Amino acid sequence: MLDLSRVNFYLKLSRPIIWIIILPYYLFPLGGRLDLLATWRFWLGLLYFTFPVSIMIFGINDMADTDVDKYNPRKMLSYFGGQDPISEFSGVWKVILIANLLPLTTISIVTSDWVFYPFFFAVGFGLNIVYNFKLFALARKAPLDLLCCPAGLLLEKLFACHLNQVPLPNTGPCVFYIASALIIQVRGALTDMDSDARGGKRTTV
Repeated sequence: MLDLSRVNFYLKLSRPIIWIIILPYYLFPLGGRLDLLATWRFWLGLLYFTFPVSIMIFGINDMADTDVDKYNPRKMLSYFGGQDPISEFSGVWKVILIANLLPLTTISIVTSDWVFYPFFFAVGFGLNIVYNFKLFALARKAPLDLLCCPAGLLLEKLFACHLNQVPLPNTGPCVFYIASALIIQVRGALTDMDSDARGGKRTTV
């Protein structure tokens, strides 16, 4: 029987309020191509960058940050992560794998591309592990904490262009992606600065 409390828990971890920040980075490199709205490729990619990608990013982050999130008032808000003990995260790895591998396998089958999409998942998953967990835990090693967010958004851009069969953007748009990603990350770090300090987490800000 479906446990609605767990569904709500996983949805909260995925930060639906932040989907509106992630989705534009899927749309930007497509250059306003309205004809793509009539393709399955566009919609599969768009849906993939809602819950599946978000539960991977923020689920892993929340598992790694239980020691500092207990001090974070933002985590008391609805659908903005949580302040749960590590024992509550026992099923998150399974949800991350299922939520990502099912849509990516579907995309691979339909596109007959069994190289790019598994590669995308491996790199994206690896970035999140390196960012959050020891031995690396770049999220706690300034200024290395600033590397992974821009890398992730550039990876999203690459995914969007490959799936929708559009050319990669020039240098200018890529600089914009990197700069805006850094602004988003620094703003979030500033918001969490006090709670991170209480939990012993050191970031660039």
